[in-house]
Amino acid sequence: MPAISSEKVSIRERGVKFKTYAEVRIRGAILDSLRSLDWAPRSLRKRGKDLSRTHTALSQKLGRSATDEEVSQAMGESLEDYYALVDQLHGLTVGSLDLSLELDDKNEDRMNRYPDNGSNNPYIRFESKEITRILNDALDSLPERERLVMSLYYYEEFTMKEIGAVLGVNESRVSQIHTSATMRLRHSWTA
Repeated sequence: MPAISSEKVSIRERGVKFKTYAEVRIRGAILDSLRSLDWAPRSLRKRGKDLSRTHTALSQKLGRSATDEEVSQAMGESLEDYYALVDQLHGLTVGSLDLSLELDDKNEDRMNRYPDNGSNNPYIRFESKEITRILNDALDSLPERERLVMSLYYYEEFTMKEIGAVLGVNESRVSQIHTSATMRLRHSWTA
């Protein structure tokens, strides 16, 4: 085994261009910075991806949306552990769905601008109707309880507590149902 030299070998001696070296270092620094800002540990993100893959695979295999019991069984977890995972993932899914609050290039909130709604543009009208149809189809594919939670929460603007009173369950369970429905919608959108 050759002896390790205490001298540092320069980038030029190795035949590596500075651009290549800088790109790798800068990309690494950016990823490290993003990871430090992320509140969710990598293990939770990995479990979320595993849950997503399992749900998608089961849905394709069964030809319908998989139930919570089926997903938890396929993951080898108890239903209680599955619901605990869904609770932990709640913050991850809700934040990523709120696309309308993104900032544009001028750092202005998109909600504060009033662009032409395109009501006279046939393409815009068609696109709007098509998106509405796709969303309705996706909502119709949800199990009844999840569809009810989504309807009460987004259309009727009920709070989680009020929905819990309607369903006869606690707020935490409503949150779990909401997260499960959100994940099913995301899977149906990407599938």
